[in-house]
Amino acid sequence: MNRTGLVKCIQVFLLGAVLSLAWGAVTGLLHLDRVFPNQGQEAMFAVRLPAQIALYGIGSPILEEVLFRGLLFGLLRRVLPDRISVLITSALFALWHGNILQMLYAFPMGLLFQYLLRRDGSLASPVCCHCGANLTAIVVRAVIT
Repeated sequence: MNRTGLVKCIQVFLLGAVLSLAWGAVTGLLHLDRVFPNQGQEAMFAVRLPAQIALYGIGSPILEEVLFRGLLFGLLRRVLPDRISVLITSALFALWHGNILQMLYAFPMGLLFQYLLRRDGSLASPVCCHCGANLTAIVVRAVIT
């Protein structure tokens, strides 16, 4: 990765981190975590911190971006207009997360990841942004508990 690519990756990583913090603040202020139980996330946070970082902070974003932005979007855009493909991919990405609370966050994040893919023409930006969001959630949770 060249210097420009590294700078872009850091920028979108930080964007993901900021959005994760913002969503955490909104969730806390509105007490959404009390309204919508999130057993999947609780199970994720039950494993040791190094495993959380490897699996959910790095591994899942890479896998999900390859699956949703790479494969699924690539297939859908062959038969549907781009905008419809983006909406379907983002909706399926949200559903993949399995609970209402994460779906509310994952759908707009999926739209952002699609935008980054289109803007940069590479999965690197959505992966870096996704890692920034997930790793921030993991680190914040580790610090506050």
